[in-house]
Amino acid sequence: MSICYPLVVPQQVEAGGTIPITFNDPMFVGMTETTSTIALSLGQNLSNRSIIEGSGNPTITCLGNNILTLCRVDSRECVRIANDDNQDLTIDRCYFESLGEGEDHADTIQAFSPGAEGGVVTITNTHIVAHTSSATAGYFTADGWGGTIIMQNCCFQGGPYGFRCHSDGGVHIDIFFEDVFFVGPFGTDAILVSAPDGTMTIQQWDNVRNATIVDGVIVPGSLIPSP
Repeated sequence: MSICYPLVVPQQVEAGGTIPITFNDPMFVGMTETTSTIALSLGQNLSNRSIIEGSGNPTITCLGNNILTLCRVDSRECVRIANDDNQDLTIDRCYFESLGEGEDHADTIQAFSPGAEGGVVTITNTHIVAHTSSATAGYFTADGWGGTIIMQNCCFQGGPYGFRCHSDGGVHIDIFFEDVFFVGPFGTDAILVSAPDGTMTIQQWDNVRNATIVDGVIVPGSLIPSP
């Protein structure tokens, strides 16, 4: 295992106000309401889409080079990253909440594309909500997926873990976190990262904090050190 942690000094920066706090956040206007899952083909984008469904399958499956903007999902598993090599996903101003049932291992966002390498997942101004039952994490990466994960001005709320990332299968993962807030309760911990069979580099770790939500506002708390 090889994990490298460049020294980054966290900055005192409050939440920018562009993260949707709830499913009914005022930023979500003019939405197209649906109740079924969707698979985005290579290069297909999605915006202003509201989905409530309970199939237990991923609500939005991203097959490569997709952009999600101003989307909200309430389901048992929200987003599946199924990209091939060197294909990207960008998510901005979205609200995703997963609540598993029974034997589910619900992930709000999961990268499941074994052996895929080189893709960049960029998530900005987004709220990722999980719960502690029938669940795994708000964001979960393992199974030989390798690439770059960039989180900027995002909030993780609840789940066994908020962010869980394993570099295995001989792949490499780069992580960039800036202004990322973790709101409990977490069943186990806010963050779990490891490189059992691959490598991982924390390239940026700026202003990553515990937080609370008070009267619809993210209130930053104590700094979370780099894993």
